[in-house]
Amino acid sequence: MDEARHTVDPVVLMHLFGLSATAAMNYIATVHPEQGGSIRR
Repeated sequence: MDEARHTVDPVVLMHLFGLSATAAMNYIATVHPEQGGSIRR
């Protein structure tokens, strides 16, 4: 979560932690709710 606070780019999280796109987007959405948008599930 701490790394997600420092970026709004899910690709960074995907490469750093081997996350799926969905997981990375969920982390971004959790710590940056002001970015808006919805996460498709």
